[in-house]
Amino acid sequence: MSQHSSFTDTSDFPSIGGLPLLPWEDNDFIDEAIDFYRANILFKTYPLLSDTDKLIVFVTIVLNHALRQLSGETTLENAQESRHHGACDAEH
Repeated sequence: MSQHSSFTDTSDFPSIGGLPLLPWEDNDFIDEAIDFYRANILFKTYPLLSDTDKLIVFVTIVLNHALRQLSGETTLENAQESRHHGACDAEH
């Protein structure tokens, strides 16, 4: 069974494209996405029960991309350099 966000009431926050803009000071939604990553990555479909579920899907995709970039790195320094270059590539 897929895991859904516990942040269902996002009416107090603005949104862009159906993704709620939650405050960065409260990283609970990021922690939630990380906690649910392993369970949710196994599903081909993910029913969206709230706008925050869209955010969970987005963060899951970003995490998956980052992990794929880092999969071949053997040291912390190489991994950090790889992520830095990956972030720079995403800006262009």
